[in-house]
Amino acid sequence: MRTLAAYLRMPYDPHTEDTNPGEQQVRRTTLAAITERLHPEHPERFWADASLDLRGAHLDEADFSCTRTARVNFSGARFSGDADFSGRRSAGVPTSAGPIFRRLQN
Repeated sequence: MRTLAAYLRMPYDPHTEDTNPGEQQVRRTTLAAITERLHPEHPERFWADASLDLRGAHLDEADFSCTRTARVNFSGARFSGDADFSGRRSAGVPTSAGPIFRRLQN
């Protein structure tokens, strides 16, 4: 999980001409791989003690609904598209100073 989260923390700006067209899909798939393992209803895949570091990450179409983590850090994270945090729980105090939410226009 640390490697996947580190990938999402790498610099990314979907608005630049240099952005690879497939990068957004890779990032969405990476985020989905993380969040599906944060659902306790899937015990064979559930990362029960997950400590998630997404400081400064760019997260597109983030669905953290009903996820469970030990800790999560969204400080400085940028969210675009829909972001769902309904029912999310964290054993520790979530760190989220300065997240940025932006609705991207196509």
